[in-house]
Amino acid sequence: MIDFMERFNESYEKVLGLEESDHVHFFHRFYEIFTAKSPVVVEKFSQTDLRKQEQMMRRSLAFIVNFFVNNKTTEYFTNLAKIHGQNDLDIHPDLYDVWMEALLETVKEHSTNFTPETGLAWRIVLAPGIQFMKFYYDYPKSD
Repeated sequence: MIDFMERFNESYEKVLGLEESDHVHFFHRFYEIFTAKSPVVVEKFSQTDLRKQEQMMRRSLAFIVNFFVNNKTTEYFTNLAKIHGQNDLDIHPDLYDVWMEALLETVKEHSTNFTPETGLAWRIVLAPGIQFMKFYYDYPKSD
């Protein structure tokens, strides 16, 4: 029997390490992979400061994991979902699937012992938060 949260936590700690430089390299590589996957992604990030975006991604990933662990949202995470909706940043729900594939590819690159079960653990832990983000795509524009 697989404890998916335990498998995710082990992988997360290994790929991101404890050093700030590990985080910087991981998220930088993620955006390289992510933008290579779709011209739409390139367009969405064309006017973005990727250094700031990498920091935001790190924080957002923590909120997505927190959503799985606590089974409730925060004001920050709800606002993040709304901002990504069609009336704001217009991040189409299909792009979250591309995002997940890019993330798993990055995790695999940074892992010495990545297995299909490790990838499944990441998918299981992140799925509720991604579904939450997708839900807000049609939400009215935030003020």
